[in-house]
Amino acid sequence: MDYYEQFGITRMSGDEVRTVYGEAGQWLMIVFHLFSGVDAVLYNQFARFERAPGELQLDDTRYYCISYYTMGLVEADLGNHRRREAMPGIIDVLRDHPVSAQAAVRAESVHGYNVILFPEQLQPELSEMLVDNFDVSLADTMALLDEAAIAASFIPNERLLHIAGELGDYLQDEEIGMVRLKVLEFFHAITTGGLKFISSTKHCSPTHIEKTMRIHERMLADLSRRETIAELCRDEGLSETTFKDCFKALYQRTPGDFLRTARMNQAAILLADSKRSIAEISQMMGYDNPSNFTRTFKGVYGMLPKVYREKCLK
Repeated sequence: MDYYEQFGITRMSGDEVRTVYGEAGQWLMIVFHLFSGVDAVLYNQFARFERAPGELQLDDTRYYCISYYTMGLVEADLGNHRRREAMPGIIDVLRDHPVSAQAAVRAESVHGYNVILFPEQLQPELSEMLVDNFDVSLADTMALLDEAAIAASFIPNERLLHIAGELGDYLQDEEIGMVRLKVLEFFHAITTGGLKFISSTKHCSPTHIEKTMRIHERMLADLSRRETIAELCRDEGLSETTFKDCFKALYQRTPGDFLRTARMNQAAILLADSKRSIAEISQMMGYDNPSNFTRTFKGVYGMLPKVYREKCLK
């Protein structure tokens, strides 16, 4: 069993560069082996799945997983009152995944990718070559990721968002040479971009955690609702300050950032899979002004809603 088969999927085909994994005859992800110790994992039309606590029997392989998704929501319970939620508009970092994790997909499909570093497999010659020829230090990248908790997130700047989008396109087209170059550019942008992790070590009581998770579920249940954070907190008998602290500790982002990206994620699904107008989708996501919706969508996806729809229809 190789590293990826530990997640309950089967190796369907593969060679030294490209391995396909799936379940019940359906491919779920493609792993591109870019360098020794560096993989890129492409998810496309990822079927809804769930893994119960303890079902994931993972070994103690050290790794850093950097995720970027363009559609869908992947969430996992990491234990110790921490959760991981990877969604569009966010660069998500996970390292040394605990074996007790429970994973689930919130959408019918997930589009996106992971870039994974395996420190113990990196060859010194490769690291030296990347520094000398590309000014990319994997040691600096890993040192930055070590500053994060087990799971953390950061909001990409415009440059990193552009690189992440291009990398996704090259992965889709399986242009391995360009994927290798873009992954190096991706590492360089992460390391030198002055990005700050969204994380918190705030301790919250079990009661506060339970109430925060209920508010989180209400936020996701109806993305068109115009209830304010203050109203949701009042319904649960929780102060806004406590809620925001607990939310950040649980989900590694602020409630406002979470709601904005969740709405844009759902908008992307509607843009790709429906004939609704952009103005109608704007209303469905709680935006009375389509211009505000368009500006927010571009901030998350790096392109206008119209351009995103045209790209999906190609």
